Amino acid sequence: MEKSDVALAEQPLPWWDVDGLARLRRKVNVPIFPDESATELKHLLEIIDKDAADGLFIKVAKAGGILRARKWVAVAKAAGLSVSCGCMTGSGFEAATQAHFLISDEWTSRFVQENTGPLTIYSILDTVNVDIKNDLAKTLPRYENGFMWVPEGPGLGMELNEDAVAQCITPGKQPVVVTQ
Repeated sequence: MEKSDVALAEQPLPWWDVDGLARLRRKVNVPIFPDESATELKHLLEIIDKDAADGLFIKVAKAGGILRARKWVAVAKAAGLSVSCGCMTGSGFEAATQAHFLISDEWTSRFVQENTGPLTIYSILDTVNVDIKNDLAKTLPRYENGFMWVPEGPGLGMELNEDAVAQCITPGKQPVVVTQ
């Protein structure tokens, strides 16, 4: 990988092998960025304690939301670890959530990000020249020339696309209602 000038290796070993990540990191010149190894804050602390990472991938949904992900950023920042926001190839809502997370702390806005879910889903390079009508969000974050603009407006700046939701309903099936 070093000969190919790879920018980083995301989760190059099984999630449970933090000791292996630490050993690998000492042997290669490719930055190691755990993702699945940090599913709880205690795992992030173990990664830091074992010096097993050069940076960290955080997926907001997997971390438990924006507030919890911000706690992870505070810990990563204190340890000097760069933070990238991994992409879960979601709708405009997922992209908007991660976009708001990324601008919520100056530390995360310093690094290259891969919050490109809608671009991947619709096989496009920007959302300016394409009119997307079937996303769960009526408007997507704006992607243009390799940059993403955070949606503005109430909440995450997104509005539910009721027509797209209606297309997801399976005929003949009743919705499942979950109560506490």
